[in-house]
Amino acid sequence: MKTNSLMTGALAVFLLASASQSVFASAHERNLIRQHDCTKCHAISRPKEGPSLAEIAEKYRDDPDAVGTLYNHVTTETMVEVDGKEEAHKPIAIDDRAEVENLIRWILSH
Repeated sequence: MKTNSLMTGALAVFLLASASQSVFASAHERNLIRQHDCTKCHAISRPKEGPSLAEIAEKYRDDPDAVGTLYNHVTTETMVEVDGKEEAHKPIAIDDRAEVENLIRWILSH
């Protein structure tokens, strides 16, 4: 009986730690998209001037190179169509490739 209680307690601690890490990661990613003006054109679940993060995630859901494709898109000045005309997509100013890729994975999780 004591072993079951210990296992249950350990599992609860693990699940709580995992959930809190996920919440903190989500808050960090949300702050990044705000800091880098992504929210000017993109919302999480509804389109604005650009597609929502959910629409982006859906578009790339089955693409095995989605992270690489989106990395190139967000780190270089690419042309995008807004209101029927082309304009430059502002590159994200994060030097740490791993941090950008984590942000992209978060976007793809929607």
